[in-house]
Amino acid sequence: MAKDKGEGKGGGYTLKVPKGTKDWDGKDMVIREKIFSTISEVFKRHGGVTIDTLVNDPESTRLEHRADQC
Repeated sequence: MAKDKGEGKGGGYTLKVPKGTKDWDGKDMVIREKIFSTISEVFKRHGGVTIDTLVNDPESTRLEHRADQC
């Protein structure tokens, strides 16, 4: 997600992580993957299935879907 041109070296772009998200690095990512795989195994063992959802769905789209469901 590119933002305004920076004033620093070379005048390049400043990249920012979208609001509500986080970058995972190194050991944290290994731990996170282990936790998610354990949770997935338990759900599958009890008959759970995977559903696809949009992570960065625009708020306006979510509000439209809610209005349609009411």
